[in-house]
Amino acid sequence: MSKKVALAACATALAAPTGALGTGGSSAVDHAYGAHWSPSGNRIAFVALGHRRNRALEVATAAGTHPVKLTGSWYVAQPPAWSPRGRKLAFVRMRNVSEPNETSSLWTIDIRTRVKKRLALSSARYDLDSDLAWSPSGSRIAFTLLDEPPNAAADHRIYTVKATGGSRRLLTTGQRPDWSPDGKTIVFDYFDSWGLPPTSAIWAVNADGTGPRLLAAQAARPKFSPDGTRIAFQRDGDIWSMNADGSGQQRLTDATEGEYTPHWSPDGRRIAFLRGWPYQLYVMNADGSGEAQIAPSSGLELDPDWSPSGKRIAYTRCTSSTLRSCGVAFANVGT
Repeated sequence: MSKKVALAACATALAAPTGALGTGGSSAVDHAYGAHWSPSGNRIAFVALGHRRNRALEVATAAGTHPVKLTGSWYVAQPPAWSPRGRKLAFVRMRNVSEPNETSSLWTIDIRTRVKKRLALSSARYDLDSDLAWSPSGSRIAFTLLDEPPNAAADHRIYTVKATGGSRRLLTTGQRPDWSPDGKTIVFDYFDSWGLPPTSAIWAVNADGTGPRLLAAQAARPKFSPDGTRIAFQRDGDIWSMNADGSGQQRLTDATEGEYTPHWSPDGRRIAFLRGWPYQLYVMNADGSGEAQIAPSSGLELDPDWSPSGKRIAYTRCTSSTLRSCGVAFANVGT
């Protein structure tokens, strides 16, 4: 912890995040998870937990009020992703969750017209630990399938498909794709399950699947900064950042509890992340200084998502280990 004290003492360029201890934090939407802000900040989309096996896609106001169900009795398998202009949502539908090899499909829905369109059908499973990722132009969507060849280890493979539908394009073996802001590059995890011990590394590839290159060894969950110059990631239970080409790698946290899943603020000056177990939500400045906990609780906190203004964070708060105990909560984190 001494390193953090030293960083905070030396951080003269950035003040501690305003409101970093958070206000709010109570669940605004019960029995729900995975809230994502619309690009305008006026609405949130999330997965609502119904009775039995129903998980519906819903949208609500920025305060979590007046929810509207978009998908009826469909089983939506993971948090949705907004298109860059906020007109559509992409989501994964599963038909029969009790079948180990059930047919899943990638869909979009137009928020205004409620028209749904199936983009890709797969007999393989979608990797639900990999977020759906729209290209910055909104023309393509990146996703991960968990292909399971007979008598072989399961492989994660990253594909893209046009937002209007058509044949999917195989990019590379890997998972958790994230587009650069200029749309030219995708960074991702590559997990080597055959190594001794198994290892994870961060790679980059051109948006057409060419030019794969290693950026960081023993690292995972890369996220581009809003200006595309830096990438935040996790390594050995700490949060790190590096230049977009893999140079200038810098450790930002140094705690014994473990830190995970960095998320940049819209202005690129702060990073939200999860710490310890049960996971708790924290925010720090992009250089690792000014760290503070957001709305502490005794429960599990997941899925942080910054509002476009950078003043609020929506996240999932669970009071027990069952998904039904989870709800969407908000915390004010200042400017």
